[in-house]
Amino acid sequence: MLKILNNMEQNKIIKNQHIFSSLLTIAKSDGVVHEKEKNVLYKLGASYGFSITEIEKLINSDTVTIPEKLTFSGFEKSRYIMDFIRIAITDGEININEEKTIKKQINNLGVSESETDELISMAQEELQRIHQIVL
Repeated sequence: MLKILNNMEQNKIIKNQHIFSSLLTIAKSDGVVHEKEKNVLYKLGASYGFSITEIEKLINSDTVTIPEKLTFSGFEKSRYIMDFIRIAITDGEININEEKTIKKQINNLGVSESETDELISMAQEELQRIHQIVL
């Protein structure tokens, strides 16, 4: 029983590393990790079990390593997709590089291209709606 729990915990750690690496890839895809993106990365990193020091080190790293494809539950996919979109819209826009990177990361979760396009489109519409309210 202890071995099963250890394996489950190890699997969770690997998934969290995978997702946080994906978030970093998205944040860095426009060439700059904006201050607002850093703040979101710190919050999300903490929720995935990373220390502030680990998060800082990862943000400041020149390379991001994304582990191989993993299997995720429907709940996990939903949470991660929301986090991907959250980090992408933090700076107020989804540029073409961010969009391509988000699509790749969502596809890596096993989501179809058509569903991914729909999710991105919904996020962009929501972002435009927020901008209209603010302006």
